[in-house]
Amino acid sequence: MIRRVAKVLLVLAAVGCAYVLMLWIWFGSVTPKVPYEFQTTADAVVILMGEVNAEFTDLGRQTIRRVNHGYDLYQSGRVAKILCVGGSRPSRSFSGAALMQQRLINKGVPAADIVLEPKSYDTRLNMRFAAEIAHEHQWQSVVIVSSPLHVYRIQRMPALRHWQDIQLHFSAFRYDQANPSITMVEKLRHAHYEWMSYLVYALPDSMYQRIVRGLREQDS
Repeated sequence: MIRRVAKVLLVLAAVGCAYVLMLWIWFGSVTPKVPYEFQTTADAVVILMGEVNAEFTDLGRQTIRRVNHGYDLYQSGRVAKILCVGGSRPSRSFSGAALMQQRLINKGVPAADIVLEPKSYDTRLNMRFAAEIAHEHQWQSVVIVSSPLHVYRIQRMPALRHWQDIQLHFSAFRYDQANPSITMVEKLRHAHYEWMSYLVYALPDSMYQRIVRGLREQDS
C-alpha cells in the first residue's frame, strides 16, 4: 500500500514538474513577441483591470502594475486621457475601474482626464465596452495597457473587430521593470492563468458565459 501511494505521488510530482517546465518554456517564448514600447501619441490609454486583493478592498499587484504603466504613459505626455476598464463585481458592490480611478487621482491625475468603464468583467467585454466608449469620445487612436501575457492573448482575440476604425496600439509593462516587482512564482501563476483562459475560450459561448459570470460574481 505504501509503495503504491509513493508511486502515485511520484507520478503526480513528475507531471507537475513537466507542467511547470512547459509553462516556463512558453513564457520565455511569448514574452519577446509582446509590444512594450510606445513612442508615438494617442488620444487615450486604456488600462485593463486584472487582479483584486483577497478582501476585495483594493487592487491586486498585477492591476497596480498596469495602472502604474498607464500613468507613466500619461505623464510622458503621449496620451491625453485615461480609460479605466472592468472589474465589475456587483455581488460585492465592487468596481475595479473605480479603484483604478482613485489610485490615479491619488497620483495627481485630474478626474476630468479619467474615463470609467465599470460594467465589464472579462477580457472580451473589456475590449468591446472600451471600444464603445472610444467611439463615443471620437478617439482616433488608443493604446491598450496590460500585462505582457494578457496583451499577447488580446492581440489574437476576435474582440479586436470592435476597433477596426480606431488606430490601436499595445504597450505591456516590462517584467524586469514592473512596479511593484514580480516574482518567478507570480510569472508562472500568470502563465497558468493564461493557459486556462485559452481553454475556456474553446468552450461553447453559452457555457463560457455561465462559467465566467459565476467566477466573476455577476449575480447581485
